This record gives sequence, C-alpha cells and structure tokens, in this order.
Amino acid sequence: MKYYFYMLLLFVLTSCSTKINRPEIKGYVYDFETKQPISDVTIITEEGKETTTDKLGHFVLSKQTRTKIFDFESGHDPKHFFFILSHPKFNSDTIKEETRGSFGDLKHYDSIYLKRK
Repeated sequence: MKYYFYMLLLFVLTSCSTKINRPEIKGYVYDFETKQPISDVTIITEEGKETTTDKLGHFVLSKQTRTKIFDFESGHDPKHFFFILSHPKFNSDTIKEETRGSFGDLKHYDSIYLKRK
C-alpha cells in the first residue's frame, strides 16, 4: 500500500512541475558612434552567470534549464530572460525578452550598440 502512495505522490509532484528554458544567447556588441566591436564587455545573466566579449565583440551565453515545482499555471506564465551589458567606458544596457510561447534553442543578437559615457 505504501508503494502505491509513494508512486501517486511522485506522479503528482512531477505533473505539477515544469522546465523553464533560457535559450543559448549569442551576439555582438559595438560602439554606437564608431561601429567598431567592443571587447571586454561584461555580460551578466539573471542567474548570475558572467561572460565577456572577445576582440570581435562576440559573446555566448550557454542554454539554461531549471525546474519549477508546483507550477499550476505554466501555460499562462510568461517566459522571460534578461542580461546586463556593462563596460567602464560605456553606458550599461539591459536586454529583456519575454514570451508566452517558446524561445527555441538559440537567440542571436546580430548588433547591440553601446554609447560612450
């Protein structure tokens, strides 16, 4: 009898959870005025993960998956992510994305421009 109770409990818990995905994010960061790539821009995600741009202004943030327990409204909750770009010589910027559907596996930002301070 205990076996059936634990199986039922496991079923209920797993059916009330959902996986929340943030896609892999790739992009390039440029100087707004000169249109030249900016290296060493720090990109920080909402999860606290960090990366920096290379000499070509390119960055990659790996895909993140996390499980949300007791998500009874998962079909109605907007899925979102954001990341912050900062550099000592440029104004910081925040990129936000939100959807009620899916982001897919990759989000590509071809050109992000930062203005000098």
